[in-house]
Amino acid sequence: MAKVRTTTTVSTHPTQSDETCGKQLTTKKNVIDHMNTHMGAMTYKCKNCPKTFANPSNRNDHQRTHFDATYECEFCSNKFFTARNRNKHRKSHFDPTYECEFCHQKFYHSSVNVKRHRDGNKQQPAACKVRR
Repeated sequence: MAKVRTTTTVSTHPTQSDETCGKQLTTKKNVIDHMNTHMGAMTYKCKNCPKTFANPSNRNDHQRTHFDATYECEFCSNKFFTARNRNKHRKSHFDPTYECEFCHQKFYHSSVNVKRHRDGNKQQPAACKVRR
């Protein structure tokens, strides 16, 4: 199970740091939702389809996909339902930033994607064939 460390800074609220990935969280609810992403718990269901999500933010982003896409990529004209997804997509037009240290597959998105590729999770086995 992932470990959480609580700290207090002078000018902000107490924060909790996930020792697995280093993410700083400020509320107990955010900690629980964030830990769900590491543990594969999918407790938030879409109102429009059977898909489930580890946290409400991802569920809410997904629920918008049942309606019109309004965010367009200026490089390829693909449309997205959230600015966040469009911004993540934009990175695919440039060189990948993250790399698996075992098989050297490259990723455009966060080191969390590399970790998931390398280690897998409860719902998806590791994809890295060198690591297995």
